[in-house]
Amino acid sequence: MPICDIDADVKPWLNIEIAETKHDTTLAIIRDSIEKSVLNYTEACFTQKTEQHIYDGNGSDTITPSEGPIVSVSEVKFNVALDGTGGDVIDAASYYLPKDMEEVDTYDGTGTKGSSAILLRGHKSPRYRGALSVTFTFGYDGVPPDVKHAILMAIEADFRRKGRKSIGAGSRSKKDESERLTDSKSAWDKKTGLPQEVVYKLNPYRVFEFPSQPMATYNT
Repeated sequence: MPICDIDADVKPWLNIEIAETKHDTTLAIIRDSIEKSVLNYTEACFTQKTEQHIYDGNGSDTITPSEGPIVSVSEVKFNVALDGTGGDVIDAASYYLPKDMEEVDTYDGTGTKGSSAILLRGHKSPRYRGALSVTFTFGYDGVPPDVKHAILMAIEADFRRKGRKSIGAGSRSKKDESERLTDSKSAWDKKTGLPQEVVYKLNPYRVFEFPSQPMATYNT
């Protein structure tokens, strides 16, 4: 399901009347492309999921899943089979989420923070392939307003540059105000195809992988 609705979000943002339909096909194409680019860039999950993931052990007291932010942990097991069965269940008092260390807020209307890692108390993960299983809830419980804002900015930029450059080109006037936008090529990020301003707004939501913790081998 799209993050931004054409009639409810995109047209009002572009000051296009709802009844005006001649741009609908173009706007839908741009919207779908931009949202895909945003999701690919951030790799963030804007719906909360509860899953069991199997990880390689690295002999440390820190588990850093590539998925996040971590909202809660249901179970941690060591010495599991490669399909996630069996193993030794770790007591819940032996692990915790360092929420004060996480810089990204989950958007649930209350500002509750998620975590990027699970810390172990008195334990270190076994050091071999597929050694531990973690069942946890992760992701945002909705699309944060600044992410939606970034998407609308990118849609406008791409739509406006059909006829002339935008967020990255030329100038435009809106009623009594004039808005100057740079025409520098550097205003558009080469890797994502998004305006640089949009990329900056999305950076807090990017999911980063830490070399010390291998990615999940598979989900169950």
